[in-house]
Order: sequence, then structure tokens, then C-alpha cells
Amino acid sequence: PSGGGAVVTSSVEYRSVGIKLEITPKINSDNYVNLKILQEISSRGTDVGTQPSFNTRQVNTEVVLKDNQVLIMGGLMRTDSTDTISGVPFLKDLPLVGKLFGSESTTLKKTELMIFITPHVISNKEDSQFVTRQFKNRLRGLKKNSPS
Repeated sequence: PSGGGAVVTSSVEYRSVGIKLEITPKINSDNYVNLKILQEISSRGTDVGTQPSFNTRQVNTEVVLKDNQVLIMGGLMRTDSTDTISGVPFLKDLPLVGKLFGSESTTLKKTELMIFITPHVISNKEDSQFVTRQFKNRLRGLKKNSPS
């Protein structure tokens, strides 16, 4: 007879977090652009026991725009709170008199994600080259202004 024992298995699942933007365009006969837009922001949450958790916020939108019309989207907001305790080690932890040797503060940080979308209906090779040049120039400007 063989002895029975519990078999423990574990698995690892990798999950991407951050900002996800999916845009599905459709152009109608009048050169209007119908956009289905999915915005998602996910981040790692507070672990529950040994299990990680994730926070996800999502917005679905459908809009109709003219060629070269700008859409400004907002609404995905986040507030982060940070509690800071500082003071003289050990003395700040004493009952009754500890507050004389330390301080507590709370910092709130509010963030709102804004997205700017401009559809371009490309009907010939020249339009394609023009839009490509504009896009490359914008990328160069972003690289120039970004912190190293």
C-alpha cells in the first residue's frame, strides 16, 4: 500500500498593468469617422493574504467626428493618499506624550487622464505622407521635452 499525501501545485500568471487604449475606426460615405473607444487603466492593488489584487477602471465611448476634428476625453480620475509619520524614534511611539516627539501628515495626489484624438481620413498617397510627417514631428517634440 502506498501512502497518500496532499499534492500542492502553484501557478504564476503574468498580467500587464498600465494604460490601455483601443480605438476601432469606421469611415462612412460622407468622410465622417465613427470611433469605438475603450480606455482602461489598471494597477496593482493591495494584496489579499498572499494573493495579489488588481484595480481596473474602464470607460467605453462611441463618437462620430469629422475628418481632422479633435476629440478631448477625460474622466478617468484617481486620488492617491499617502500617510507620513515622522519623529524621534521610540519617543514618538510613547502613549500620551508621543505626539510631542512626532508628527503625522496626509498627502493627497489627484490625477486625471486626458486623451486627445484627431482622426485623419487618408484618401491618397500624399495625404498618407503628410500625416506620417506630422506624426514623426510630434514624436520628435515629445522626445525633446521628456525628462531623461
